[in-house]
Amino acid sequence: MIEETLKLVVRNLARRKLRTFLTLLGIIIGVGSLTGVLILGESMKNNVYKQLQKFGGDYISIVPIRLERESIPLFSKKMHLTDEEMKIVSQVEGVDHVFALIRTTLPIKYKKEEFPITVNLIKNVKDWKYVTGERIGLEDGRFFDENEKNVAVIGYDVAHEMFSKDIEVGSRIYINGVPFKVVGIANKIGGYMSSLDQSIYISIEATDSLGIEDKREYNLIGLNAKEGYDPDKVADAAEEALRKYRKEKEGEETFTVIGSKFFKETIDEALNTMTMFQYAIASISLLVGGIGIANIMYVIVLERTREIGIMKAVGATKRFILVLFLIESGIIGLIGAIIGDLLGVGFSYSLSNLMGKMYEMQNFSITIKPVYLAIGALIGFMTGVIFGILPAKKASEIEIVQALRYE
Repeated sequence: MIEETLKLVVRNLARRKLRTFLTLLGIIIGVGSLTGVLILGESMKNNVYKQLQKFGGDYISIVPIRLERESIPLFSKKMHLTDEEMKIVSQVEGVDHVFALIRTTLPIKYKKEEFPITVNLIKNVKDWKYVTGERIGLEDGRFFDENEKNVAVIGYDVAHEMFSKDIEVGSRIYINGVPFKVVGIANKIGGYMSSLDQSIYISIEATDSLGIEDKREYNLIGLNAKEGYDPDKVADAAEEALRKYRKEKEGEETFTVIGSKFFKETIDEALNTMTMFQYAIASISLLVGGIGIANIMYVIVLERTREIGIMKAVGATKRFILVLFLIESGIIGLIGAIIGDLLGVGFSYSLSNLMGKMYEMQNFSITIKPVYLAIGALIGFMTGVIFGILPAKKASEIEIVQALRYE
């Protein structure tokens, strides 16, 4: 019976190809949007996590600003971190290497061109190399030592894209009018951390020549957790130690400890907000598609009134007629959902290529889980069934005599 019912449904849909297709559009757009959002959201999270893991899940940074995911940043009154706070953090159990940065924007001149570029003045260069520098790696040259004052390592974009001519190892650049020799060029990072490609790294000992007044006021402390320690617990312990030192209450800190947990929660919340917006659009499309299915099913019932009468005359029950039309409306939704799934996958691949170019990520990979396609197909089928209930009920209640007289 089920097989014969399916054959009858498919045959009826095939008779009206154009009308069926127009009815499917809303379902196609709705399910395509839903599937595309699920695939793209999962892919973005996986690619961000993968890039964060490149620098090690053990990396932790501290900034003198209270960052909250659900509100505007709260700035510290003094807006800097100190040597004493650096020492306190280094004494936390599980902390391995610690360094600090003064991050500022200064004019950088190479030959006749000059641009404002982010300059990182590093305290504890040896630890910085271990925690960050060596994980970035060098395209060419070497890193500098703590006591080298007028040498620099430059990001990939600074070397190859910002100036009309490439900067090579051994070249001379001017930072705030002071000459520096380029001793290293960092590897390309790209992606969500592309700002590193547009930065310059020098020793803290260069602050005097650059006119920076206080070289003991940092705007970032970086560290890594020792092997065998949970980085999130180390981050919590560092936060507790600084909170006690600053005599601040929990929830009222004027600093933020940023570990892998903070990154992931921030990314998840940002993507969830985007996903909910897309879900709303998909829901509207599905509603429109469902109304379209209901309308077309009413027309189909009207057109097949005589056919319904014949089926009842030869023994078809109300239940059979009801199920027949529900399956038909469900299959309309399912066909639209399958097409929507395919379009959603295609959309995800196209957008991933665009995002790869925008964020300079050559290995932006798409994550397609079969469950996402199954969810899309199920939603399409159920949308068809739900919006087909009233037309199917009407078809099942048509009287035999009335149906057979219908022209």
